[in-house]
Amino acid sequence: MLFIKSKISFIIGLLLFIAMFYFKMALGDSIIRPLGFVLSGVIMGYALENKEKDILHL
Repeated sequence: MLFIKSKISFIIGLLLFIAMFYFKMALGDSIIRPLGFVLSGVIMGYALENKEKDILHL
């Protein structure tokens, strides 16, 4: 199950992801737009944490 370990990083990544769609026409086909999507994914990836449940294996 995924948990958010850093809310601020998750919100920054989400805002950056939304901004890439919002400024689509202004950025055009520049290299900044794909790098923005990658950067937002990296930021949001570090903000998430995977926790496994402790299950007894019989």
